[in-house]
Amino acid sequence: METDVQNWIEREGEVFLKDMGVRKGQLVLDFGCGVGHYTIPAAKVVGKEGKVYAVDKDREALDKLTEMAESKGLKNILIIKTSGDLKIDLKDRSIDVVLLYDVLHYMKAQERKEIYGEVYRILKNDGLLFVYPKHHKCDESLWNLADMKLEDVIKEIESANFYVKRKCLKTLIHDDNYDEGFILNFTKRGEYDTEPFPMKREPNENRWRRRFEAQGNRKTFPVSKQLKIWAQGLGRQKTFDLRATKISHVI
Repeated sequence: METDVQNWIEREGEVFLKDMGVRKGQLVLDFGCGVGHYTIPAAKVVGKEGKVYAVDKDREALDKLTEMAESKGLKNILIIKTSGDLKIDLKDRSIDVVLLYDVLHYMKAQERKEIYGEVYRILKNDGLLFVYPKHHKCDESLWNLADMKLEDVIKEIESANFYVKRKCLKTLIHDDNYDEGFILNFTKRGEYDTEPFPMKREPNENRWRRRFEAQGNRKTFPVSKQLKIWAQGLGRQKTFDLRATKISHVI
C-alpha cells in the first residue's frame, strides 16, 4: 500500500506547488529542505530549464535527498549544506520562489528577522515567498511560534517589507503524513510601497506627479506595476492627469 509520502512525492506534491504558483523554468530555494518532501516535487515542476536549491544543516537528511533525487533521475537539484548560518550564498534578486515550510518554529525572533532579510535580498522583484508556519499558537503550538497566532506571523513577515498575497487552508505533507494547514504567499513590497495592501491611504499625489513630470510632462501616464496591484486590490483602475488636482478613480 502506498504511503502518504510516496503519494505526495509521486503526484500530489506537484499539484500542490503548481497551485501555489511554482512554474516551469523557475529558480526555487527550499530553505530547511530536510529529506526533500517539497524539493523533489518542486524539481519536477520547474523541469530541466529550472533549478531547486536545497538548503539544510542536517547532512543525513541531505544524503537521503540526494539518493532520492538520483533514483528519480533529477539533475536540477543543487544541495547546499550549511552550519546553521542564516546567510544564504545566492546572488541578489536571483530567485523566483522561496519555500519556508515548517521551519520558522526552530528560529528565535531575531533569527527569523535575519532570514526574512536574506529572502528579500535574493528574491527577484516579482518573486514569491511561500510560508507554512506550522506550530503556531493555534496549530500544534511548539517552541518559538508557540505564543504567536497566525495573524502575528503574517504581521511579522509583512514588517520585513513583504505583504501577504494569499492565505489558504490546504492539505499537505507534514513530516511523513498528510495534514491540514494554512499556507501564506507573500510578495515583496516595491520601492514606493510604504504599507501592506490593502492600503489605507492614498499614495502621495505630489510625489507621483513630480515623478511623472520628470518623465516628459505628458497629460496622462501609465500606472506603475505597484500601483496597478494596489488599484486592483481596491477593485478600481487608476489614472493620473497632471492637470487635475486629485488622482481620479475609475470604477
